[in-house]
Amino acid sequence: MNNKLLEDLIQAWIKLTSSIKNNRIFSEISYNEAIILNLCYNAYLERKGIYTKEIIQTTKMLKSLVNRTLNYLRAKNFIYTTTEKKQVIVYFNPQMEESYKKIHEHTIDYVLPIINKLGEENIKEFIRITNIISEEL
Repeated sequence: MNNKLLEDLIQAWIKLTSSIKNNRIFSEISYNEAIILNLCYNAYLERKGIYTKEIIQTTKMLKSLVNRTLNYLRAKNFIYTTTEKKQVIVYFNPQMEESYKKIHEHTIDYVLPIINKLGEENIKEFIRITNIISEEL
């Protein structure tokens, strides 16, 4: 494989991940809180909770980081938890739906110019490629 291609991929990866983490897409909550909260909200829309084990598998975060982040989200009243057969189930707090929607709207405001600049077809291709990459990591 071409070394220049490898180096270009690494540089592009660094730029992209740095931009996402450093631009404070989520102003009221941390990046990790936003990722986990999005999973909890999507489970809420399906009328269910999500197991911490599933959060760990989906996000590939360390268990300690997930637990710490869940504690922060619980303290902010975004989630509540129950235990079933020694497994913790996380539920989105419906009373916080408006707050979550404001945060999500801010995220949409952040990505909309990217969609407008790249166009729908390029975004679909980006999503396809990103999904392939995330399955490999």
